Amino acid sequence: MLCQACHKRNARVHETSFDTRTPGSRVERHLCEVCAGLKTEREVEEERAAFQLAAEKRREAQADLLQQIHSALFSAHFDSNQKQVLCCGTATCDSWNMHLILLRSGLPDVDPLQPWRQPGEGGKKHIARQVLGYDVRLICWSADPTQLMMNIFEPFPAAGARVDVAQGLLFVDRERDLFPDPFQSHSFCQFAASLLMNCDVVARKEFIFHSRKPQWMLDALNGNGRPSL
Repeated sequence: MLCQACHKRNARVHETSFDTRTPGSRVERHLCEVCAGLKTEREVEEERAAFQLAAEKRREAQADLLQQIHSALFSAHFDSNQKQVLCCGTATCDSWNMHLILLRSGLPDVDPLQPWRQPGEGGKKHIARQVLGYDVRLICWSADPTQLMMNIFEPFPAAGARVDVAQGLLFVDRERDLFPDPFQSHSFCQFAASLLMNCDVVARKEFIFHSRKPQWMLDALNGNGRPSL
């Protein structure tokens, strides 16, 4: 909502007054901090510049960290000239220190996850590794959206995940039960949907996580902002 006085800045001060001479009447005013007399224009501009600078520093730090993660994952296994394994999609959730990577092979007889497999992980399409404090998920790419969805949710066989390709929708029956924290589970489903558009490297059809928007997302927060289970 824009300030009703200057029509330039967002309204952050909301006032309601009542006319005692007219029962039931009230007047609402929605003003920015400058028009409300709380701050000067210079102060507002300085705050905006500081916010933008901090956001840019966070983006740079994230990009640097992800570059380190990819370097730690790939440099130990591949020569820089080899093209046997290709990264064809990523998704990062900083709130949970989670990084998802889709991998596919440039050659039909090469398993893209083989360099990172450990004993007992043969045949898996989704493996997890801890790298620089991040929960890194290496996932086999597939051109089939349904197969790609199955690869993404392989560690969660009871999730009830399914995809409607025609509508571009991802459904997950147990969207809050993948991880101990239901909000982390919900975030994983959202990023899974963003990865699904990489199944078609040409058209890049967009997929949306169709959350049931359960009541728990509205009332599961207690006083300290964490889920109350």
